[in-house]
Amino acid sequence: MQAVDVPACLQCDFAATMPDDSMIGAGINTGDIVAFAACDRVENGQIAAVKVGNEILVRTVWANGQLLTPANPAYMTEVFRAEALPSVQIIGRAVEVRHIFE
Repeated sequence: MQAVDVPACLQCDFAATMPDDSMIGAGINTGDIVAFAACDRVENGQIAAVKVGNEILVRTVWANGQLLTPANPAYMTEVFRAEALPSVQIIGRAVEVRHIFE
């Protein structure tokens, strides 16, 4: 994900451009700007920015971050065992999506 400047009209802590179509089923398209409220946990079923190692993913979070699901069947659901959870960090909850028309 590529960070972008946050427009003044967005009520968020950070925003980034969606790099792929992994969340297209949730209405988030490649190139859309996704705004996030910074947090370290989300409710089951919420969409979040999740840092996994050096990569930041946008996924639906389940089971306290143990299960990260994309909204596109072309992508795999990621399952993390308890011992792998230190490498999985929720960094923000999605609060708004801006579609970019080309």
